[in-house]
Amino acid sequence: MAAEPYQPPLKAEAGEDRSLKDRLEHPFEQLRQRFQDSQLNDLKVKATVFKHKIGKFSNLVNPNHLHDEEHEKDTDKKRTFIAQSHRFASFAPLREANKVKWYVDGRDYFWAVSVALERAQETIYIADWWLSPELFLRRPPHYNQEWRLDQVLKRRAEAGVKIYIVIYKELQQALTCNSAHSKHALEGLCPEGTPGYGNIKVMRHPDHNVFENAADMTFYWAHHEKFIVIDYNLAFIGGLDMCFGRWDSRQHSLTDVHPAGVQNEIWPGQDFNNCRIMDFQNVMDWTANQLNKADYGRMPWHDVHMGLIGDCVYDIAEHFIQRWNFCKRDKYKHDAQYDWLLLKGRDGTDEDLISVQRPKHPMGQYIQHPLGPIETKNFGPQGTVNAQIVRSSCDWSSGILTEHSIQTAYCEIIRNAQHYVYIENQFFSK
Repeated sequence: MAAEPYQPPLKAEAGEDRSLKDRLEHPFEQLRQRFQDSQLNDLKVKATVFKHKIGKFSNLVNPNHLHDEEHEKDTDKKRTFIAQSHRFASFAPLREANKVKWYVDGRDYFWAVSVALERAQETIYIADWWLSPELFLRRPPHYNQEWRLDQVLKRRAEAGVKIYIVIYKELQQALTCNSAHSKHALEGLCPEGTPGYGNIKVMRHPDHNVFENAADMTFYWAHHEKFIVIDYNLAFIGGLDMCFGRWDSRQHSLTDVHPAGVQNEIWPGQDFNNCRIMDFQNVMDWTANQLNKADYGRMPWHDVHMGLIGDCVYDIAEHFIQRWNFCKRDKYKHDAQYDWLLLKGRDGTDEDLISVQRPKHPMGQYIQHPLGPIETKNFGPQGTVNAQIVRSSCDWSSGILTEHSIQTAYCEIIRNAQHYVYIENQFFSK
């Protein structure tokens, strides 16, 4: 089912019945409509956009600028009221009867992702800290060329699937992941005039230079979440980015030298990595690896991810849409390539909960999600797991008052422990 773009109310034609108030406010309706269709109106819109961009520089001296207007305060109150009614003060409630599966290490997880992406029919949402378009989801790569991530996404885009991706925009002085390459490589998979053109959209956030888009600057924080939502039927969430260095098996092999032939190698190019010896270098040229496999071992990668089917998928999708719309507002508000995403269940007066804005001169369309009837999705009882989505999110990343429901959940679980506490985490600070 194709998405219906938001259509503004039809304008009354000159001579049609109009209210007395409208006639008094716009006595020359026909001239007004002609002006709106003229180049002068286009110049007016451009001037208004430029004015708003210049006005955003005042945000540098107003750190509370996302929460100081009356409508913003009202939205904050609504979000706080909802969170206070949920366990751990999360935006999402406890959901019953989900189907959940754990994936330990990258081999099984990336295989599951390859299957799920290939079956996508409507939409794919991806949020990642780092995303490598050239990542092979199945190994050995020599025998699985069609399962490289960019090739899978290209096939789905050509089939009409809408793909939305949000990735962290790194500080280039500190990190080498090159999100610009990821964005341009993915959006360039389906050039203009070919099937799938325009079906892959990638946002990078946050900005680090106010002069780029007059957007807010963030230097010390990073989007570190990794999740995928497919057709509102299935989601993956956990600790594994779809990027180089993450594919591994439970054997955690250190070497990748194969006397029988290079076709048997598991980690091609810079996917064979050891950050203790050398960080990734020029990932755009991903086949060139300055780390010699004969001299050094790779650094293993142990991590966990999970797949979910059930009502929790809706909450993960809502979080993505909220982040997408906030990035649109913060960075791409005046870029018509990027649409506003609406969400069934957050309609009308509740669309502010997912950061939808309706400026006087909107750039981009308003697209209702999910694209197909929500009644056809895998909601309701699907399994036996009661689960809840918790998060760490705040003003700079989502345009909301700080939510630390994941920290609250950690503390409560540890505080209520009766026998033992086991903690395995990538980062641990006291």
